[in-house]
Amino acid sequence: MLAVLLTSGFGRSDAPPSIRVEVERVAAVEDGYVLEFSARNESDVTAADIAIVADLRSGNDLQRREARFDYLPPRSARRGGFFFDSDPRAGALELRAEGYNEP
Repeated sequence: MLAVLLTSGFGRSDAPPSIRVEVERVAAVEDGYVLEFSARNESDVTAADIAIVADLRSGNDLQRREARFDYLPPRSARRGGFFFDSDPRAGALELRAEGYNEP
């Protein structure tokens, strides 16, 4: 166990986190819709204070939503949701990780 801890401590990568954001599902709620998503850190480094942004464009209307995760360890995932007035499946949706901090 000590060897694993030493190897992971000295073998730290200089590569940035690689965060992939995907839609899990969309459901109707009382006042509109909720889009549930997952954010997966596919790298071997930890990310902190991760900003996830969703832009939903319907005609000239743009709805922007933001969610944050405090901490996203290597090779892990977190789930969240965005509330929209209109159905995200009917518009042009862009979902992305917009930023992070080093822990």
